[in-house]
Amino acid sequence: MRSSPPDEPRIAFDLAGVSKTLLMPLWARALESQRSDALLRDPKAVAIVEHLDFDFDQFRHKSIDKLGFIIRASLIDRFVREYLAQRPDGTVVELGVGLDTRLDRLDNGRAHWFEVDLPECADLRQKIVGSHPRRRLIAESLLGDGWRDALAAGNPAPPLFVCEGVFYFLPEPELKSLFGDLAQRFPGSRIVFDCQSPLMMAVNNLRHPLSDSRMQWSLRSAKDIEGWAPGLKVERVVGWGDRPDFDAFRSRLSRFSLGARALLPPIRNLFRIICVQLGGAS
Repeated sequence: MRSSPPDEPRIAFDLAGVSKTLLMPLWARALESQRSDALLRDPKAVAIVEHLDFDFDQFRHKSIDKLGFIIRASLIDRFVREYLAQRPDGTVVELGVGLDTRLDRLDNGRAHWFEVDLPECADLRQKIVGSHPRRRLIAESLLGDGWRDALAAGNPAPPLFVCEGVFYFLPEPELKSLFGDLAQRFPGSRIVFDCQSPLMMAVNNLRHPLSDSRMQWSLRSAKDIEGWAPGLKVERVVGWGDRPDFDAFRSRLSRFSLGARALLPPIRNLFRIICVQLGGAS
């Protein structure tokens, strides 16, 4: 990565535990953006990395799955594009937004973004990402009630909730409560998120580069979510290697990965993007 110009001081920050994980997908998007065959281009991520006072090379040396972050972001981007195609003036609610730049990538000039993250993460985001006339940032845990009250007060049409790479770090009872409350408050909305199987989570915890942020939630069957609370319906599941969803990524996947997926279809459940309808028909 290029360094910041000498006359522009880098932004110092202090994050620990789960909060620090927001740096890895940012770094992956910045690196990907500089490839000639990039699957996702994110100039904003490149600029952010250049201006943060952090040694990102430590990620380079720890065998982090950069492509995995890019595939995840790209798949979730597709769900957001589909939502905005149907509801151009809609509201996208990003839970645990970190240093995500989805608004910069997908903005149609009309949609509104509502973002939620812990105070220390929100403070860094405000410094480095900045404000936007159609973006509102709430400094609070996604398990809090304040942001839900604020969103409901705005009386939006059914929003699209997005949570990328965050639910892993939360206990399942808290997730059940969150989903149930969203279904009651925002009927007809949807939530898109990523999840791993118990096996995949165990493997990733062993190789996780940040020792103070271990994952605790995994999912065996997507249908289990429908039993969490009334009004939940799994609408769509994209498993690892599923076609046509993964066709755009196949040139970057190893022959071993593709062969394993073809011979053992259950491998698709190691990693999934799930879309759940909340609280009835939209």
